Amino acid sequence: MAAQSKKILLVSILFLAVFTNAALGQALDKNLEILEPLVSKNWVGYLKAPDSDKMIELPRRWDVLWDGKAVKYSSYIAELNNFSEGYLYWDPGKKEIAVFRINSRGIITRGHVKKENGKILMYGHATFPDRTLEFRNTFEITEDGTLIDRWFRFEDGEWKAGHVVELKISESQ
Repeated sequence: MAAQSKKILLVSILFLAVFTNAALGQALDKNLEILEPLVSKNWVGYLKAPDSDKMIELPRRWDVLWDGKAVKYSSYIAELNNFSEGYLYWDPGKKEIAVFRINSRGIITRGHVKKENGKILMYGHATFPDRTLEFRNTFEITEDGTLIDRWFRFEDGEWKAGHVVELKISESQ
């Protein structure tokens, strides 16, 4: 009986190792490598609620898909019942990473991603239900591992600051 239990344990460990490697071990395509610091981590930050001084949790996640050829972005802000999902992938025509993201409030983001001044820069157009704006969104990882997300919009002929969120890696999903 002990020998059989050892065999079952060994098979279980091997199965787990193979499954974990297949599910989590996807390497990013070389064209998406600048996204490496973001992927396969649960990022959590806090943002002031729009209608109060309450701080609301802002989770973010980027996951590698399709043998490293794409990255899926997802965020669900429970307190606002707001869900965002999107994909980042290589755009061979522009020779940059492309991004398409849609939000449960009807906001659609289309643009590209590149490295600029040591930061990951996402730029393009955000289409809201009532208008379309040009945007720039930077992601910077500090020495202590904090991800600083800064969003800007071009409105009335000038760049205006939007949110600034500091996110940390969280063990929870």
